[in-house]
Amino acid sequence: MSDMFFSPSDWQSVVFRLTIALLVGVVIGFNRERTGRPAGMRTFTVVSLGSALFVMIPLQVLPDGSFAENTHT
Repeated sequence: MSDMFFSPSDWQSVVFRLTIALLVGVVIGFNRERTGRPAGMRTFTVVSLGSALFVMIPLQVLPDGSFAENTHT
């Protein structure tokens, strides 16, 4: 199994990845909100969390599918 994938029972890894995505969204959103631009902190928080889930779910559902091609020889 590749290092990129994680066990479905490995909740620490799931929570860590989602927390990092959440923090990145907050930082980007706060910066935009501070400068008065549209799409502030709430928007970027939701978008970053949603995109992290969008990437993580197919990797977990189809670990032997096209997403998990072995590139190491």
